[in-house]
Amino acid sequence: MKLGLIGYPLTHSLSDKLHNIVLSKLGYDVKYELIKINSSDDLPDFLREAKERYIGLNVTSPYKEKVMNFLNYINEEAKLIGAVNTIKFNKKRIDGYNTDAFGFDNLIILNKVETQDREALVIGGGGAARAAIYSLLKLGSCVSIVNRKIAKSLSVGSHFIRQDYKINVVTFDCSSLKEAVRKADILINATPVGMYPHIDESIISGDYLRDYTTVIDLVYNPFKTKLIKLASEKGCQTLNGVDMFVAQAAKSLNIWLEKNIPLKLVRETFDEL
Repeated sequence: MKLGLIGYPLTHSLSDKLHNIVLSKLGYDVKYELIKINSSDDLPDFLREAKERYIGLNVTSPYKEKVMNFLNYINEEAKLIGAVNTIKFNKKRIDGYNTDAFGFDNLIILNKVETQDREALVIGGGGAARAAIYSLLKLGSCVSIVNRKIAKSLSVGSHFIRQDYKINVVTFDCSSLKEAVRKADILINATPVGMYPHIDESIISGDYLRDYTTVIDLVYNPFKTKLIKLASEKGCQTLNGVDMFVAQAAKSLNIWLEKNIPLKLVRETFDEL
């Protein structure tokens, strides 16, 4: 039996390397694969066939929301977030979970980021953005979302408003974005911008940043994205996506293997890559 990651593109991913070494250390004869799915139209057939060969799967962009349509069970937290990044094949049932929020919580706690009553701006609209928003709202932040497509921002915002959360939607034009960034105590890039191989791109101009802002880029490859470099030059506290990536991976392994996998082991393994 196998594990794997589905999404597109996957050239940036270190998931296979990390999981395969961890599984080997734990004594499991299980292989973790990267599985490119070119279109959401391919998801139903792939999942039906995967039940016979896989214990479970991770899901990455752009399918964390779309995959929910093809699952038999979705746990409560994943429903609240509106995205699934972990699938477990349970006999004839396909179960969906979200471990991204656990990963984001871990990033915030490990790095002692103050969130209560702080202004947080999340750039993005996919599954990672939803998990970050969910965590920040739980942690008492005043959250705003901005996306290049206003319809996407409104859709995500409405999802959380229906849960009685307050969330502000910012339009992606220069003046509104600049004002929102300058107002933010915490800025989260939850888009793929700056990810390998497009390492010379930043989602915002460094001129927008102020030194009191904590800048979190959920990209983990490269460790220092263009945004992180720009923020460092401004004197901001900067954090990449490694802590989130490692923690969500450990949580996914817990679900698949039904065993408590030490987070320390997964982190040490990542540092060896």
